Amino acid sequence: MEYNVAGRIIKLALVVLLITNCKGSGTDNSTRDEVSYTVSANSNAEGIISPMSLVIKQGQSADFIITASEGFGIKSVESDCGDESDITQLGNMYTLPEITKACTINAVFNQLPVVNAGQDFAVLENTTGVILTGAATDPDSTAPVTVLWTVNKPSLVTATTSNDELVAGFIAPDNAEGTPITLTFTLSVTDDDGMNSSDEVNVSVNPQLPIADANTPQSVSVGSLIVLDGSGSTNPKPDENFSYRWQQSNNDISGVVIVLENANSAQASFTMPELSEQQTLVLELEVEDYRGLTDMVTLNIVLVAPLKNVLNDTGVVLCSDSSTNLLSCNDPSITDSFTSGRNYMGQDGQYGRDLNNNDSVDGPHGFSFSKLDAEGRVMTDQSLSYSVSPWRCVKDNVTGLIWETKTLSGIQSTDNTYYWYSENMSGNGGEVGRADDGSGVTCANAGQCDTAKYIATINGVGLCGFTSNWRLPTREELRSIVDYSTQNSAPPIDFFPHASSDSGRNWSSNVRAQDVEYAWYGGAGVHKKRERGHIRLVRGGQ
Repeated sequence: MEYNVAGRIIKLALVVLLITNCKGSGTDNSTRDEVSYTVSANSNAEGIISPMSLVIKQGQSADFIITASEGFGIKSVESDCGDESDITQLGNMYTLPEITKACTINAVFNQLPVVNAGQDFAVLENTTGVILTGAATDPDSTAPVTVLWTVNKPSLVTATTSNDELVAGFIAPDNAEGTPITLTFTLSVTDDDGMNSSDEVNVSVNPQLPIADANTPQSVSVGSLIVLDGSGSTNPKPDENFSYRWQQSNNDISGVVIVLENANSAQASFTMPELSEQQTLVLELEVEDYRGLTDMVTLNIVLVAPLKNVLNDTGVVLCSDSSTNLLSCNDPSITDSFTSGRNYMGQDGQYGRDLNNNDSVDGPHGFSFSKLDAEGRVMTDQSLSYSVSPWRCVKDNVTGLIWETKTLSGIQSTDNTYYWYSENMSGNGGEVGRADDGSGVTCANAGQCDTAKYIATINGVGLCGFTSNWRLPTREELRSIVDYSTQNSAPPIDFFPHASSDSGRNWSSNVRAQDVEYAWYGGAGVHKKRERGHIRLVRGGQ
């Protein structure tokens, strides 16, 4: 028993010793039980999986970065490492949880739809029917794609589509702030594989600006009330506040001082001051809408000085006695008329430029003219006829005025006739005349046969290099170029060829005071505004 017991005791002691030796030897052998597995990645030209392989300890997770090549998207990620539903994604990082065996990860790539939302553009606020035109294709399928338009500011605007979903329309919103609003429209397209692409188009919604518009009065005389009319200006929000400010420009170098009445209203006025010579008055009209947006227009108003000090002479160089006309003013019957008890002295031909500056080189008698070319330059050879060397304008060297030269055809043809028409209330006497409505062609261009349109045309083409201030002459200006020594009392033909068939008469800017339905026609007659007449424009001398 004891042996046996002792034997058992001995055996028991050996077992305890072995256990004790295993646990208390001082050596950690746990690493001998760890297992690692290789997780491999498969990739091709359609995308990249990084890294290509990982050695993962059993039970730990494996992270891979999957990046599709340009023009491709990640359709799906597959793995034989475990349940694919356990794969998690954060951005382009995919995580395989609890690796328990050697396995692989593989990504399936697909070509993305190609999308173009169009070029950026701008529209005015409240514009209706604004169209967005997109384009989309699926390179690897002919199946229909799903289209969706969205906008960054849905509270302002919504894009709507019709049968063609790639084309959308919208109404530009109101722009109450007065600064451009940028609407970013996104065109998103999804193909039959669930691949999505998008493109953006930016539409700038600009505010409708106020537009300042003011008329320029025609020539006026000293003491006349000049009315400046800005009522043609445009208020983009007619129901909101709109202000006017008239002022003399800082660029005005005329030295003319005026006092503007009603300078903060649509119509302002001033009285033309006394002038010794022609001046150009520079005025400005600034308009402002309720948002503080402004616009300005500049008016260059030619103030024509009275011609009393710069009149041409009449061209009359002969005298008459009681029985005979066309006598030399030096004829004894004139100069010695005192001896016969009569006095024929003091006749027109005995005074003025016709007597003291009688030089036919630059015009008959006391007239002095210069022929100008298309650029407004004095032509080198003034002796050549119009048929040899045509000129475009004539400068009166006495008054400084520059006159239009009529032609035989085209817009300046001497045969063209025009209605008298002016909306300038300070110069039309309250009767505008007749605007050409195109019902009867009496000039080169249908619908352009009234004086206002002709003036605009001549300024527009820049006759003789001058793109502004061509206008109707006054009655006195028309008289200043008439040679009264001729039978028809017309301008000298050597400088004013192609005179009108109406005895050389033309429209003036002056209205007949007794009957405003008529305007002065030539220097001594009147013509009804609503009837056609000839025209020769003038501008102030330079």
